[in-house]
This record gives sequence, structure tokens and C-alpha cells, in this order.
Amino acid sequence: DVDSFVLRLSDRHRQYPLATQVDVLLDDGEDPVAGFELDSVLHNSDEAARVDQLKDVLFLLAAIPLVRIRADDTAHVRAEDF
Repeated sequence: DVDSFVLRLSDRHRQYPLATQVDVLLDDGEDPVAGFELDSVLHNSDEAARVDQLKDVLFLLAAIPLVRIRADDTAHVRAEDF
């Protein structure tokens, strides 16, 4: 129910999806079923933490799992590190 979902969001949460993306979004052909974020050392700043929290809340409210994965080598973001 998109309308009731949107009503539960703050203005900041309503605007955020228009300016962001998720690294990987799995769907069942119609609806999203899970999201994946590949987080690097760039996610360590206070601002990045605030932005990440916005995305976390949106996925939580939508009842869609969001899995955050960090590379073992936090100095680089390469597929090989994940």
C-alpha cells in the first residue's frame, strides 16, 4: 500500500529516494524482495552514516531486507574484496 507507506515518511525520507540508488536490488519480476549495499571506508563519515540511516529506515518501513556488506580491505572498494 504505497499511499499509507508514503504518509508514514518525513519530508526528508520522501525526498531521499529521488536522489539515491541501491547497489543491488533483487526482485521477483514485479516487486523488490531485497537490497544489497556494498559499503566502503567512504561510509565512515558522519554524513554518510546519516544518509545510510535514511536508506535503512526506508527499507525497514517497506519491509524489504537491506543487507550491508563491507570489504575486508576497508581502504578499497573492489568486487574482489567482497
